[in-house]
Amino acid sequence: MIPEPTIAPYQPAQAAQWDRVVSESECACLLFYRGYMDYHADRFVDASLVARLDGRLVGVFPASAEEDGVHSHGGLTFGGWQFISSLSLKVRQEIHAGTLQHYRNNGYAKLTIRALPRFFLDSSAGDEWCSEGIAEVRTLTGAAVDLSMPERLGAKRRPLRTAKALFSHNFGPTSAGEFWPVLKEVLATRHGVSPVHSLEEMELLQGRFPEQIRVFKATREERILAGAIVYLSCNVAHIQYMATSLEGRASHALDGLIIWLMRTYAGRLRWLSMGTSNERNGQINQGLLDYKLSFGATPFPHDIQEYDLTK
Repeated sequence: MIPEPTIAPYQPAQAAQWDRVVSESECACLLFYRGYMDYHADRFVDASLVARLDGRLVGVFPASAEEDGVHSHGGLTFGGWQFISSLSLKVRQEIHAGTLQHYRNNGYAKLTIRALPRFFLDSSAGDEWCSEGIAEVRTLTGAAVDLSMPERLGAKRRPLRTAKALFSHNFGPTSAGEFWPVLKEVLATRHGVSPVHSLEEMELLQGRFPEQIRVFKATREERILAGAIVYLSCNVAHIQYMATSLEGRASHALDGLIIWLMRTYAGRLRWLSMGTSNERNGQINQGLLDYKLSFGATPFPHDIQEYDLTK
């Protein structure tokens, strides 16, 4: 008899098994480890699920319950089921159907999933298995540089300007504390917002994941002019934050830092992810997207899938 998958709410005692599944998934994305997810557990009602097949944990679903339904996940950039890479398409489809039924049975009207961008996934993986039952898809626009390809800097990255950006600054690791004043000032003055994380939270997370959360800077005469916080997953270096000071803008410090990161991770990882370029209303910030594309990045859809559980 062929075993059928079972779905159940996540329990804290399953944290080690949960993390094992994340490690064995297609992308092993840092965001889905419990040590990362649970840093803000006091702000979200956990509605995560686990899936078993023949008694073994084979999938995990990070989720939070909110007023308008279940989100995967309300406190994370991405969400969705994370399966061990060997799990068959048929079983994934069964787990997806069971997920909708589970939340429906528990009285939720809507499920929203911020799907992983395709470049996070193995070439053999895809998310067609979870298309059944989608009521609406909203798409954000992300960008990522394929580090396996020859460097393709756009016309904006003129050779002389690129050389100046690279050779007039020093690049290397730093601490979140050193970069934070630059980041806070840029977000406040240019965008009227604050970082999603507090400095204390970022330092806590970096302490838990010192090899996967890295902070880099561009300096001149020991002054930090630009910086970036990079999250490392199986095959992706994702820039979670990047910012440059007014002086750094004049000297193209962030340009140099991004190119330095591209060359640092080329041959080690496949992608340098530069995040989405959408405003809060969903409209594309064309200037920001063009900036990312000038480094040879490719635009990628970042789908937000909504399921109507009342039907």
